[in-house]
Amino acid sequence: YASLGSGDRVLTFSEEGHGAGWPAAPYPAEIAVRPQSGQVAVIRRGTGTLGLYDQYGQVRDTYAIGRDARGLAVDEPTGRAYAGGTIVDLHSGDTSDVSVSTGLGGQQAPIKVVLDTRRDRAYGVVYNGVPGSNGGNVVRELGLDPTAQSASPFGRLSVADALYDAGMDRFYTTWVRWGSYGLQVVDAESGQELYDLSLGSRPAAMILNPVTRHLWIALESLDAAGEARQILRAYDTPSMAVVIELPLPAPINVLAPDARNSRIYLGSDADSAIFVVQDTAMAPPVEAKALPTATARPLAQPKPTPTCATLVDEAFGQAWQSAGGAVALGCALG
Repeated sequence: YASLGSGDRVLTFSEEGHGAGWPAAPYPAEIAVRPQSGQVAVIRRGTGTLGLYDQYGQVRDTYAIGRDARGLAVDEPTGRAYAGGTIVDLHSGDTSDVSVSTGLGGQQAPIKVVLDTRRDRAYGVVYNGVPGSNGGNVVRELGLDPTAQSASPFGRLSVADALYDAGMDRFYTTWVRWGSYGLQVVDAESGQELYDLSLGSRPAAMILNPVTRHLWIALESLDAAGEARQILRAYDTPSMAVVIELPLPAPINVLAPDARNSRIYLGSDADSAIFVVQDTAMAPPVEAKALPTATARPLAQPKPTPTCATLVDEAFGQAWQSAGGAVALGCALG
């Protein structure tokens, strides 16, 4: 499914191509598919509502969520839908508002929600409320009681995107700060930072394929001639090594995974197109191809792995860390 905001429609795609879809006015934006119930949740930004459609495009339920709602996530086990600053109980139909206290005492609705499905916790990406160079998006744990909200164990200032990997029990967060672009990996159980990798280019979108254990990131940059350049990069999550980079024909603003068919769908507003990448399991590269860490400080190791007593010679230390450090390679011998 793909939302066509300016056309007030949701388009449907299959192996045979795309069909006519169905109307979802006014201005459908974000979409979340509910495979277990055969429904599709759509934020209709024009009226500030969340619509639940069946696979034939018939409206089953409608909920008020506010015109500025951004970020849609559905937690099937709990039956909750997070749409901007509104939580919808899909069983009872009840709605409740949620917001996060900012640095200046104001309240902000999340622009994206990340669900930790192992611990039944929800985190929101929100603006920190501080104007100027200290402003930026941060991650905060969400709760119906604003006084119960706490800082998140992951995320930096100026978060671009975030997601949870249930298989590896990790959080991945891309960040953009003063011309620097990075990827942070945090162990969800301990809250320890495992990696802080430099991306080298601005991250536009990120998605995980849990079957191949590939973390896909769409990146934008300028080449030596000043021309725009877009690439799609895949990381092997056990080692966080780069397994492949693909040039893209257009800027990408959204990625969606198809775990069953092991495909990645790339949406481009600029090109009014959807591109399809066939994902496949690949062995991590023998040579370390992960980009260097964005900071020179030592990286915390996962909880089950003891800290190495012997450090790698600094001539090789950066490559050792980029290839996974003690997590993937074991402790250094010298």
